[in-house]
Amino acid sequence: MPVNSRLKVGVFNEGNIPSLYAHSFSVMKMAQGFAALGCQTQVVTADSLKAVWRRRKFPDLAAHYGLTRQVPVAWLRPSLKTYLTSDTGGDPLLAERALAHAKKQAMDLVYARSYLLPVLSTRAGIPTVMETHTTLYDHPDLVKIYGVAHLPAFKCLVTIHDNIAREHIKRGVPEQKVLVLEDGVDLERFDISDDAIEWRRKLGLDLNKRYAVYSGHLYKDKGIEMIVAAAKQLAGREDLVFLLVGGFDRDRRFWENQARDAGLNNLRFTGFMPNAEVPGYLKTADCLLLPYRMDMKHTVMDIHTTSPLKLFEYMAAGRPIVATNIPTVAKVLENGKSAFLVPPGDIKAFCDAIAK
Repeated sequence: MPVNSRLKVGVFNEGNIPSLYAHSFSVMKMAQGFAALGCQTQVVTADSLKAVWRRRKFPDLAAHYGLTRQVPVAWLRPSLKTYLTSDTGGDPLLAERALAHAKKQAMDLVYARSYLLPVLSTRAGIPTVMETHTTLYDHPDLVKIYGVAHLPAFKCLVTIHDNIAREHIKRGVPEQKVLVLEDGVDLERFDISDDAIEWRRKLGLDLNKRYAVYSGHLYKDKGIEMIVAAAKQLAGREDLVFLLVGGFDRDRRFWENQARDAGLNNLRFTGFMPNAEVPGYLKTADCLLLPYRMDMKHTVMDIHTTSPLKLFEYMAAGRPIVATNIPTVAKVLENGKSAFLVPPGDIKAFCDAIAK
């Protein structure tokens, strides 16, 4: 619904934009959401050597992030050390400059995907909302939030799972100031042709093949080995291709080498694709793959509290989903109705669901 168009909202992020990480996509989509409501919206993020390089590599932020409208971005210089290392998270000087920027722009709301700025903006009396998905509750910068969450300017802490919310409440955030929301999807991007053959033709894919598609990063702990194992077991189906969309070049090369060494010719890798192109690849699919490992490293994802962006993109694509049956996925997908959910690590069940 429309809001006061004079409302100035700053969406603040400490990391590097543009980036290939899901966190930055969430930030940009959130900013687009505020803009769609009619707010005067600006993304405010850290400048760094990496950010400078990536702006040259990905000059079209709308295409990179799959935005349907442009959102202005301001890059603030952090300390010299973090500028050079590009490790700008938790930089006190960056937080101070972000607060000064919010004051100069007379922002009515600070929406922060960081820890230090919301402490400063709350103390300065600027209405502040903070979003965090982390379960690292003892992080020294996050602990500072618990000391200001009771102040009137701190309006809300947004997170993605009830377990995370309960922990924040236990540590000092007033219950009435905690909001739990799943991640979501920009449905406008999927308002495209639903014809899989048309998309295969556009993307230069074989029209006579069936495609099991995965979209996202290719970290070893992302469950990609399950897809490789399924490709081995289903290698006898000459009509079936496993298409993996996305990933860093180093990870793509790793799995390409694994496939080559195993003699597999039913695995295809596109490498990184701008987010604007992802819906078309998902529409090519006969099924979409969402594998998980129970021993996934916390640095990759907390398997017990995740709310994966790709899950909602898959749902928006309107294709059958084959997913690992973990609680955070099972609370969204219903086995046999909106997806086939298979036991963790059960390659046979994974293959049977793909074939089905």
